[in-house]
Amino acid sequence: MVNARCPVCDEQVDIGNKPQLETTIDCPYCGTTLIIRSTGRKWSLEIYEEEGEEGEWEGGEEEEDLF
Repeated sequence: MVNARCPVCDEQVDIGNKPQLETTIDCPYCGTTLIIRSTGRKWSLEIYEEEGEEGEWEGGEEEEDLF
């Protein structure tokens, strides 16, 4: 069993016997979607953000003043 620490809640999360790089999982403690990464023989978890998710507003046109 391989464990890695959740960067949000700091709990140890079981990532399986043979973790797959770039696989997403949900932390069982806080529910954050995480992505599995590796540096050498050390496994880590990072917060997963989909492309285009950060700071993007999908409302279309800008709001106009109604007054």
